[in-house]
Amino acid sequence: MSSTVKSPLYKARTAGRTAQVTVVLGDEYPDLVWRPRCVGCGDATTRLDPRSGSVDRAEGNVRTTRTLTLSIPICEACSAKDRRSQARMIVGALAVGLVTVGLAWPRLGGGAAAIGLIAFLVASGVALALGPVQAIAIAPTMGGQLTLMFRRREAARDLVQANAADEREAKELLADLGDAAR
Repeated sequence: MSSTVKSPLYKARTAGRTAQVTVVLGDEYPDLVWRPRCVGCGDATTRLDPRSGSVDRAEGNVRTTRTLTLSIPICEACSAKDRRSQARMIVGALAVGLVTVGLAWPRLGGGAAAIGLIAFLVASGVALALGPVQAIAIAPTMGGQLTLMFRRREAARDLVQANAADEREAKELLADLGDAAR
């Protein structure tokens, strides 16, 4: 076994308005280190908010899913804003689904419920694709990876700087975020 310290960081990139950092978490990797700054507003905070994400792994014919909970530094104000944003997104997607059912009912009868469910799922997917309305969103990927999507690029930069195995890795990942190494 090698004595080299592994970094949990896999890749970093910007996507539209968001910055994304993909991490590999598991038995062989350390937990993420967070700076005591809110990922939402950047203010100093010691408050940690548990956020969960699923990690899928496929080995041969066996696929396993584990739920990981990360303790994310986020202030009370940003956490409350996240909860309101998430509720608005769900209500909006539900409204799209219900309106679709109402419009489809005269022609499709009971089949309109299936169309409404599809509309709800599509509206939810579109809302998620537009980027996180939250300070941080966690998306599962295959291979034991989680993608952390940050509303603030600085929060992604802080995570990279705190967790990179060495200066070279930090420079490469920061360049992928569109930042010069600091």
